[in-house]
Parts: sequence; C-alpha cells; structure tokens
Amino acid sequence: MSDKMRMALYPLGVLTAGLVLFGTASTPAHAGHGGEIIGPDNNQQAVKGEDLTARGRLALQRGRGQLDRTKIDTSTGGGDIYVRDGRYGDTGRYGRMWCSKQDGNGDCDIYQITFNNSTLPATDRAYRAVGCHEFGHTGTLGHRARSADSDNNSCMRTYISDNWSGSLDSHDINAINGNA
Repeated sequence: MSDKMRMALYPLGVLTAGLVLFGTASTPAHAGHGGEIIGPDNNQQAVKGEDLTARGRLALQRGRGQLDRTKIDTSTGGGDIYVRDGRYGDTGRYGRMWCSKQDGNGDCDIYQITFNNSTLPATDRAYRAVGCHEFGHTGTLGHRARSADSDNNSCMRTYISDNWSGSLDSHDINAINGNA
C-alpha cells in the first residue's frame, strides 16, 4: 500500500476505533459488571415459585421487588422466570440462574432460578440477598467485584457475608435500565 493510500485511510481507521471504544465504554450493563448475561425477551416478566420453603418465598419476593425498581415489571403466574429451592451440594454457589429457552432473537424467553439449600446460610437476610442477586442476573447484570462496589451496597457482589446487601444499588438499576 502506498503512503498516499495509507494517509487517506488513516482518518477512517481513527474514526472506526473511536466508535468502537465509545460503544464499549458507554454500555451500561458492563460498567463494573462482569460476564455476559442473556437479556430478557421483554420488560414484562411473569414469575412462578415452585416448591419453595418459607425462606425461598422471601428470596422470590425480594428479587421481584428489586427488579420492579427497574424498567422491568414482574407479575405472578409463570412463563418467564421459574424459581425453586434446590439441594445441589457444596458447589460454592448459594444460588444459580440460567436461561433455559431463548427466542429467535437470542434473548431469554425463560429463566430458571434455584436457591442452594445445601449451603445457603439459613437466615432471612441471606435468602433475601441471594434472591436479589439471582433476579439481578435476569435483568442482564453480571457480578460486581469489591472494587466496583466500594460502598458495599449492591446485592450483585460475588461474596456473601452477614452484611451482604439485599438490594440493587443505583449503579445496578441504571445498568438494567440501560439495557431494558
């Protein structure tokens, strides 16, 4: 390639790189949230709890309540998010969420949430925090590191303790709303 051609294409390369960097930096769900989460197929999510303990119901209620603080509205009845208690051993996880069915656009049509009764501390606070955390994933949130949550007020942290938050913070809500 000649120097003249290279000089003519240089501004195009700078513009393209700038747009890519701008798009990456302005994506709200990834600002401090790790991982790639498949987003919901719409902002109306029907939730159904199946075979839940009393604490499992607390977790479901907290998760719904926190998701309702965003542009995503929840209702009862099922079809979009199914929530269950489970016992799946010492896996290092207190709960898990996954997309069990995607639509034709690659969005999630049906989410599954389970709370691990094998290892989850048997306190109302722990179940509320994990409910908030797993429902946060259905709103496209990944995990937050301690360094991305310096005031310790997000339920999307990867570590649970006695003072773990049971709420989405404003950063989490803005990230969900930016993708909803």
